[in-house]
Order: sequence, then structure tokens, then C-alpha cells
Amino acid sequence: LVRCVSNCKYEFDEGRASAMDMVYKILGNLKPAALATHANRFFVPLVLQLHNDTDSVCKEKCSAALSNLLKRVNVETAKDFYGTIKAWEGAAETRIVGLKMLGLVCESRPKFVKDGRRGEVEELMRGNVKAEVQEEGRWGEDWERVYFGLIGLEKLAPAGPAIAR
Repeated sequence: LVRCVSNCKYEFDEGRASAMDMVYKILGNLKPAALATHANRFFVPLVLQLHNDTDSVCKEKCSAALSNLLKRVNVETAKDFYGTIKAWEGAAETRIVGLKMLGLVCESRPKFVKDGRRGEVEELMRGNVKAEVQEEGRWGEDWERVYFGLIGLEKLAPAGPAIAR
């Protein structure tokens, strides 16, 4: 399993895309008990790959693998991942990674978000959008915060209609 994930760092785009396809299939076929045991071996490496990869096809495949992982893990593991993601969003150095992953959680596990976390996720997203709009109505230098905050709000929208306040 470690070797499969490490192949996602392959030098050539086609090789990384192929490795991510393999990881997607492995995550889809692991039995729940095995997935619970090994989920952490996939989560952080795939998050880092999603954030750092420069190829759009590889990013899509990595996002699909992460989404597959998020959909299949048990609630306790999802809570652990959510706690990690919130910590990333709360630190300036990892905020963009946290915002990307919050959006993916909204998309992959809408019931998980809706069941007691919707307001918190919405506030995190809105806070990042508001924080970067300057007094004169121009965008700040950290435009990615706004962008991924808006993307997250868009993904959160299916979880309930009150998003457009």
C-alpha cells in the first residue's frame, strides 16, 4: 500500500495519473476493516499530492481518490480527518490545503457535514472570503483564500438552501 501511494509522486504525469487510478481502485475494493486500518496511510500523502501536483489530470485523479477515501471511511475516521483538516485551515501555512479539503469533504460526505458541522464549515468558508476583501473593494494578495472559500461554499450549497444569505 505504501508503494502504491509513493508511486503517486512519480516524475512523469502519465505515471502519476496511472498510480492514482490504481490507488482509487484499491480504495474502492478494500474491505471496511482494512480501510479503517490503512486509511491514514493514504490520506495525508494524497492531500499533499493534490495540493502540490501541477498537472490538471493528476489533480482530478487524486481528488477522485481522496473523495473515494472520504466516502468509504467510517464515521470515526471521518471525524479524525475533519479535525486534521480544520487544524490545517486554522494555520496560515496550511490554510489553502485545509480549504481545498473542506470543499472536498462537503462534496464527498454531505450528510457528515449536514449532521452538526454545516454551520462551522460555512463560517470557516465565509471567514476566508471576507478576510481578503479590502476596504476599497479590491482583492488582497492572498486571492486563493477567497477562491477556495467560494468553491467550498458552492460545494456546501447542496447541503442546504440557507447558504446564500
